[in-house]
Amino acid sequence: MPVIEPIPREDLDAASRDRLAALAGPIAASRYPLVLARNPAVLRKFLDEPPFTDPGLLGTRLKESLRIRSAQLGGCSTCQVARYDGGPGEEFVACMSDASQLEPRDALALEFLERMHLDHLSIDAAFYQRLGTAFSVPEILELGTFCAELVGGHRWVHTLDMLGVAAPVFPYEAPAPAPNR
Repeated sequence: MPVIEPIPREDLDAASRDRLAALAGPIAASRYPLVLARNPAVLRKFLDEPPFTDPGLLGTRLKESLRIRSAQLGGCSTCQVARYDGGPGEEFVACMSDASQLEPRDALALEFLERMHLDHLSIDAAFYQRLGTAFSVPEILELGTFCAELVGGHRWVHTLDMLGVAAPVFPYEAPAPAPNR
């Protein structure tokens, strides 16, 4: 059980339950949104801006590649095997850790992500100049923001022990029914 016990789906308000059911992908089927539901405002934000649905300037394939590599680096086994529509094929995923097998733009984006995970202080002006050979400034800003969300997100979810089997630190207690008047 995760550190924070998820709310049972049947205890969600009807609107949240319907919106969550309408989401596609592995995250929607996971415990994560049900943990977030312990704070309704956080769940609403998650439902209003579902992760990994906007291709942005980088495109779905590159963003999905970054998500999978971040999961590998962050040790998130669920996210490592999850796949979303429009992502890279399995052959590409198998080659992600060997930059010589990738197109220069993909390799550079994955290098940026790896540096963010492992040694963010190594991202200096020279590295940004290299990024500028393959990405526009708006793309660099999207890349940095997306990678920051991935790094932080994978670390955050990992601390929640989403696949854990130990008793939760914060068990769920259903609210008491409202008294009949």
